[in-house]
Amino acid sequence: MITAITKALQNVKGYEMIVNLMCDLETTGTEPGCCILSIALVPFATDYALDTFYETISHRLSLDAGFTDDEATLLWWDKQKPEIQEEAFSGIRSPYSVLESVSAYMANLGEPKEIHLWGNGKDFDNVILAHAFKKLGIKQPWHYRNNWCYRDLAKQYPMYPKGNVMAAHNALADAAAQARHAEIIMAGASRGVPATFPRTI
Repeated sequence: MITAITKALQNVKGYEMIVNLMCDLETTGTEPGCCILSIALVPFATDYALDTFYETISHRLSLDAGFTDDEATLLWWDKQKPEIQEEAFSGIRSPYSVLESVSAYMANLGEPKEIHLWGNGKDFDNVILAHAFKKLGIKQPWHYRNNWCYRDLAKQYPMYPKGNVMAAHNALADAAAQARHAEIIMAGASRGVPATFPRTI
């Protein structure tokens, strides 16, 4: 839940609010247009308490809406632990209703220009989620310029290893772990720790 102090800050003239959200999706594919099974959004690097977002989506209703499966990804899901599969495919809500909830959640945090969305791979979470909004005719609730890549951030700061995930392949657990890791990296960067970049020899 957005706090009263956050609302007050939004009304201060000249105050630029930024809300970092770590996004993690569980899907039945790796390309835009695949079925999204669950969506998790975890705020991080903030000085105030904000609620997380987590919802599962009906696989059947996603297929009915025109989203697709990738055979290799379904085979991968078949190899996961039963409890992981059960949670991933437990959704009963339609993709439209869940994306409407995502929009409402982000709108409660700030304007689209204030929402900075992070995904684990510049070509995965954010792209797949953005495509789903477009496909269903729902306005994207964050500005396209505010897409960030957590994977790139982690690669640039290998001196800060990622901790273990309590429940791998659960969107909320993955997003929370990534958010914690990103906060650690950002804290180091603010102290002047230099980033490393790929380079040729």
